[in-house]
Amino acid sequence: MGLVADKILIIDDMSSMRMVIKTELKKISGMTLDEAGDGEAAWGKLSSSPAEYCLVLTDMNMPKLNGVDLIKRIRGEVSLQKLPVIVLTSEADDTMRQSALQAGASGYLVKPLNREELKSTLQRLAPGVIAAN
Repeated sequence: MGLVADKILIIDDMSSMRMVIKTELKKISGMTLDEAGDGEAAWGKLSSSPAEYCLVLTDMNMPKLNGVDLIKRIRGEVSLQKLPVIVLTSEADDTMRQSALQAGASGYLVKPLNREELKSTLQRLAPGVIAAN
C-alpha cells in the first residue's frame, strides 16, 4: 500500500455536475476520481484518509457544509493544509471569490466548466494531476 496521493475529490450537490467534472477530468488527468455530494460527506472522506487525496474540486453552495466552511476545515487540519483546493461554482460574485480565497482556496473557477481553464489551473496549482500526452 503506497502513501502517494492519487485521488481527486469532486464535491458538488448536483450529481449531473459531478458527472460533467469527472468526464472532463478523465480527459486531462490520470488520477483516480472520487466524489461527494456535500461538504460533510467530503470532510468524512478527507479526514479519514488525508494521504489519499492530491486535489479537491468543490462547489460553494451545498447542503450540510458549504464550500467556504469546508475549506476552513481543510486548512485547519495539519495533514491537509497543503492540499490544493479549487472552487468550481456558479458564483461569479467577487465577494464570494474573496471569501473562498480568504478561507484558503487555492483557485476559483466559475461554471460552466471550461476544460482549458481547468487544465491551466491544474497545471499551475497541481501539475502532478495532469496526464502526460
